Amino acid sequence: MIKKIILHNFMAHGHSEIALAEGVTVLTGPNNTGKSAVVEALRCLSENPALGRAFIRHGKKQATVAVELEDGTLLRWHRKKTTSWYEIERPGQEPESFYKMGQGKAPPQVLELLRIQPVDIDDKNRVDVHLSDQRTPIFLIDRPPAQVAHFFAASSEGAHLLAMQDLLKSKIRDAKKDRQTLQLAQQAQRGMLDRLAALPDIALALEAAEAEEHELTALAAALPRLAQCVTQMRQLRERRALLARRRLVLEPLDLPPTLEPVDRLLRHLARRAELAATQQSLLGRRHVLEPLAGPSGLEPVRPLARHLADRQALAMRTTRLERRKTVLQALDEPPALAEAARPAALLQQWRDLAQRQAAARGRGDALETLNPPPVLEPVAPLAAMLQALRRLNVQREQARQRRQAAESALVAQREAVAARLEAIGHCPTCGQVLSRATLDEFLEGGHGH
Repeated sequence: MIKKIILHNFMAHGHSEIALAEGVTVLTGPNNTGKSAVVEALRCLSENPALGRAFIRHGKKQATVAVELEDGTLLRWHRKKTTSWYEIERPGQEPESFYKMGQGKAPPQVLELLRIQPVDIDDKNRVDVHLSDQRTPIFLIDRPPAQVAHFFAASSEGAHLLAMQDLLKSKIRDAKKDRQTLQLAQQAQRGMLDRLAALPDIALALEAAEAEEHELTALAAALPRLAQCVTQMRQLRERRALLARRRLVLEPLDLPPTLEPVDRLLRHLARRAELAATQQSLLGRRHVLEPLAGPSGLEPVRPLARHLADRQALAMRTTRLERRKTVLQALDEPPALAEAARPAALLQQWRDLAQRQAAARGRGDALETLNPPPVLEPVAPLAAMLQALRRLNVQREQARQRRQAAESALVAQREAVAARLEAIGHCPTCGQVLSRATLDEFLEGGHGH
């Protein structure tokens, strides 16, 4: 039972959805609004008319008529200018498509679900019980009396049995013809399948080529890491040789001598300079006093006493200075003071050398605990490995070419099988559609018989 009618770009309808009510649904409205188009849409769905392109809405490329049944199944009829096709969409199942039915023919699956197609009275006459044209009378009114009588006679049980017998004979003849056709098709398919017998070997060869490709990719990825390890090893060897040379240079060196304190010497030098200045002062006084005349008359003795006392003190001081002079003359001249900047620079260099020596000793102690570097292996195995990699690359390229050839052959075979399925159209055993859309299922064994 139809629950809903959907029209899209069909005659006067851009897009219309008509939900049928319980009982009778009546469409009313002025002329040329698309009431009769609904009846024509149902007729197109059940009969697939040859002139279906006349039903496409003006300016559009495709018309669609769809009905929804009470169990949720959707039946669709699509029409373009040169082709038409059907779709069946059942709840919870994959949609089915039907192409190349022939002009004026609908798929049996659609007719079985729709059940509004005309009824055959005999081989030449048909009666449309469900759909009627608005310009013709209703059921059997415009038929000749002989056809009406034949119709009612055909509705009896005996006539029905005879018709069933004739139909059975016709089906037996058709079945024999179909059997011969299927046998020929089976032989052709066997020949095609024999040509596809090499596909498993091709698949194994492709798997082996892919495995070789993965192995070559892994080896190619390991080459940069190997080169990096070789570079690091070379750098470590150069670093070790440099540290060894530094160690050989620093080991014979002695520690610098300990510097004596110079404070006492500086005090002696300052005292000597002071005495020299005092001596010069006394000599100057002596030269001044020598030209003087003798003393004048007696003067008061107190100043003279004080002068004598001062002179005695000066003489005593001079004596002490003479003794000091005698002692100091025995001493050598103090060394000339060198510029302090160079000893400071040398001291800083010595400290730097001491720090570097300590660091070198620490490095030497650390290096002594290390194992000796591995002995370089001969490069012949590595060269052999590289040669093997080159051969594997050549083999991989050959395998890739074989794979491309196999894929091309596989595509050609698939195209041949698809063309054959399109030519057959339906499975002669179960009636399932055979087309390009079902090619993968057919090749994977989904169509077991």
